[in-house]
Amino acid sequence: MNEPAPPVLPAAPPRQWGLDALRGLALGGILVVNIQWFSSAYQWRGLPEPSFVGDWDVACRWLISLLFEGKFYPLFSFLFGYSLVLQLGQEKTPTSVSKAKRRQWALIALGVAHAALLFPGDVLLTYGVLGALVLRWRGWAVARRLKVAFSLWLLLTVVYGTLPVVLTLGGEAASAFGSSGLEQALAQAQAAQQALQVGGWPMHQQRLTDWAEALPSLLLLQVPSTLMWMLLGSAAAQSGDLRARVGTWSVSRGLFLWGLGVLGAWLYARGMVATDGQSQLVGVWALVALGPMLSAAYLWLMVRAWDHPGAQRWLQPLAQAGRMSLTLYLSQSLICALLFTGYGLGWVGQLTLAQTLGVAAAIYAVQVAGAGWWLTRYSTGPLEALMQRWLSRPQPPSP
Repeated sequence: MNEPAPPVLPAAPPRQWGLDALRGLALGGILVVNIQWFSSAYQWRGLPEPSFVGDWDVACRWLISLLFEGKFYPLFSFLFGYSLVLQLGQEKTPTSVSKAKRRQWALIALGVAHAALLFPGDVLLTYGVLGALVLRWRGWAVARRLKVAFSLWLLLTVVYGTLPVVLTLGGEAASAFGSSGLEQALAQAQAAQQALQVGGWPMHQQRLTDWAEALPSLLLLQVPSTLMWMLLGSAAAQSGDLRARVGTWSVSRGLFLWGLGVLGAWLYARGMVATDGQSQLVGVWALVALGPMLSAAYLWLMVRAWDHPGAQRWLQPLAQAGRMSLTLYLSQSLICALLFTGYGLGWVGQLTLAQTLGVAAAIYAVQVAGAGWWLTRYSTGPLEALMQRWLSRPQPPSP
């Protein structure tokens, strides 16, 4: 008796080097932002780090706020939603849906471990949960995805635009902490910095505390913003090739996005270096309302660059880094933990911001070079290979 042939799995969609290059670029921007929170417990609490002094550090703080903060995580989220649709395929077979769901469970597990052990600002847990939600909405049309994404943006814009007015009328926005709260916040930051330097259980306890303190911001800002960008990415993937959609935007539209985005980035940077609560709240509103414009401008500029002669050759290093995004994202946290916490050298609070950015540039350069070296010998990154093995495991038959 002939045995039944094994089921034929759907072929994986071909990789798009342009998307990988954009993902690799976003990884560099994310590192520039995240390394600040590794290098200083004061930064995590919105306080000026005592070691960040001098004109160079002021200029670096402006540069990070203006061009990096809140600009590259949206691109990463957009690409996550875009790739989710590609992984499902047009047929959305039970096998592809099952594999996508298992991928989300793996991201949730990695995110919990990452946040508890290395970096409380983890996004993998958020991606796993929201990715599962987007999977449930896999039957949505493009128009519905765009409407929900726009509604989320409008909601955030109205809420964070109203907040400064309400607090000002209530007399509560004069300062970020208040006279008594500032002294307490400084004491907490100093204690946190010492715990991170010492390592061991105090360090892990501090990481869990930081994670808990980050939850309100996560739920009120990061979750709706990330979901918005995932829906935009999934809508772009459903509606056709990204190059055909975004690359055909006119120069005037691109410059308009740049103008609004730079205005929002300037207001946000101004708020981040200010000491009064009113300016800080206006800065957060600008990040929410106008920040997406600058992220979209980055996306437009990168897509336009794909058509440049020789673009694939000179963007190849970024594309190789993007192919190993999971490995590089987690290794960034591991390297920073070894440099700045009690896991290793304990540099937290000991470097200026300019020096910290120099460390970030060195880490990213090594990662990009390492990704190129690795992919000449293996077809995928180490963590990506483990993820593929997890997804290829046979599933028990349905009862």
